[in-house]
Amino acid sequence: MKKLFSLVAVLFVFLSCQQEIKTSTPSFQAEKDNVFWRAKDAKVNYNSNGSITISAYSSYEIVTLTLPSPNPGTYTLGVDTNSYATYTYTLNGITKHYETGVSIGNGQVIIKPSTAPGTFTGTFRLNAEDEDGEVINYNKGVFYQIPVF
Repeated sequence: MKKLFSLVAVLFVFLSCQQEIKTSTPSFQAEKDNVFWRAKDAKVNYNSNGSITISAYSSYEIVTLTLPSPNPGTYTLGVDTNSYATYTYTLNGITKHYETGVSIGNGQVIIKPSTAPGTFTGTFRLNAEDEDGEVINYNKGVFYQIPVF
């Protein structure tokens, strides 16, 4: 009887120590001004001109990456209007808007071949500016299996 009780107790200990693993697919995350940031939702839209826009949302923030093509490759931000990023922050009626563009901000987006059809995976980094020249920085950015809508 003692052996049976011991076996049940040991089994209970192992089962109660089990961790629940949560997946983060799809995922859009980065370090925003050196602090970890993760979007609550993300999606990709095809635009009528053949470009794509990757949009990531949190409670009061939107990050968009607009690229001239859905093809895997490296896209440079801050050079032209074909590849650009925006960051918009809206809280309590106050809106701040940051962007990259021709000689405004900088960064890079790399689209990697996706292993899941209908999704986009890659990395990004950017420095976007507002109208006053204030800069917001995203580095070590990753987007993984973001679905097309």
